[in-house]
Amino acid sequence: MILACETERRWLSPLRALQWRSRLTVEQYVGRNFRLFAHPYAKQIRTYVWKMDNGEICSSFDALEVNFLVNRPDNGLHELSGTHVASVLTIPERRGQGFAKQLLTAYFEKEPQKIAFLNSGIGTDYYETLGFRVNPLPASVVDERVRSVPTKSILAISLSAEEFGKKLRSYRRRQLLKQSAQPAVSLLPSDLYLDWHLERYRYFSELARQAFPESVFWELENNLVATLPDFVQSQLDCLWIGDSSSAALAFVHSLATKWGLERVKYVLRQAPFDKRAADIPMLRFPFSGDVSLIDPQLCDYW
Repeated sequence: MILACETERRWLSPLRALQWRSRLTVEQYVGRNFRLFAHPYAKQIRTYVWKMDNGEICSSFDALEVNFLVNRPDNGLHELSGTHVASVLTIPERRGQGFAKQLLTAYFEKEPQKIAFLNSGIGTDYYETLGFRVNPLPASVVDERVRSVPTKSILAISLSAEEFGKKLRSYRRRQLLKQSAQPAVSLLPSDLYLDWHLERYRYFSELARQAFPESVFWELENNLVATLPDFVQSQLDCLWIGDSSSAALAFVHSLATKWGLERVKYVLRQAPFDKRAADIPMLRFPFSGDVSLIDPQLCDYW
């Protein structure tokens, strides 16, 4: 396992584009990566590679430094540093030879006490062999067409990114304190981490020649709501935190209509779990015992 240099990271970018570009061109995806790695949060991202004896890169992944809040019955509530594992990739001609598994195994041998999470797009079996476990809460990603929903009774208060982050962290602390029977974990995103995610949506807006909305964070009823427009895919990526999602769902559909978007994507907590689904939240907890991952909305954009 070797830490990639900037030249190697740039070499990997078009290969990642071929894997994950969706509606973007390769050039646009490379531009997206350039923007993300130019963001101040990028100082907390490490790209690791696995090389052949001849120096050829065969596999890579990004390790993003994040904070977790952990509540353990034996020692209470603590904030611990951890890793968001992202962009796990083996170059096409080297796939099926176990290089990505060797790379991730080497990382966790080096960092045995690190809490880590990822969002699997290949099911759960592969990452379970590396110590990751599926979020025990029922949750599935929903991608649906925008529909007309009545919103007259909904009062939404616009929040700044800093206000949203503060309220989000406070909410997750309260939820963790309710857990006493077994360890529980939640991602505790910093303001810089949240803004790093916003940067890709700013870039998408520029590609589509659309103005990025002044307000994308909201508080309504018992919910905190994030509404991030992906104008390239004509999709509204959403996250909400709270006791009920009905008001939030009506609100995000109304915003998608206002912004001329065709689809809405969000996490439905009550949906039956599908091990074959994409964006499956998985947690690697290095301490003994079962653990609950509080708030399963750890999708790729959060």
